[in-house]
Amino acid sequence: MNVLGLRKVRGSVSGFRLQVRQALSDIMERLPDPFNMAEMMGKVEDRTPYVIVAFQECERMNILMAELRRSLTDLDLGLKVSEMAILPFVQNRPRNQLSHYPIHNLKNNPFLGPKQPLGH
Repeated sequence: MNVLGLRKVRGSVSGFRLQVRQALSDIMERLPDPFNMAEMMGKVEDRTPYVIVAFQECERMNILMAELRRSLTDLDLGLKVSEMAILPFVQNRPRNQLSHYPIHNLKNNPFLGPKQPLGH
């Protein structure tokens, strides 16, 4: 599965979240383990400029993979939090009322409130 496969065509939000979760776990499983830099450097006797560049690229790859892991973990946490936040809203409500969110709740939401210009 790739990111383009996650486009929501038709279906429920929970189905979409399930797709995202499956893709997330699939990507996490495929992430390689970090390079053991100390072991790699210990095996090399002749440190030519090419070898040093290869070490630098391995270090950069370790940093990139760590950031990717962190981002995916944050995404997973965000999905869990959003599910917990929306659950009380959708429980015990008729299906036809789920698309009508009371306007007073939107005004009290700090994320959807009046926008302030940047720098003020």
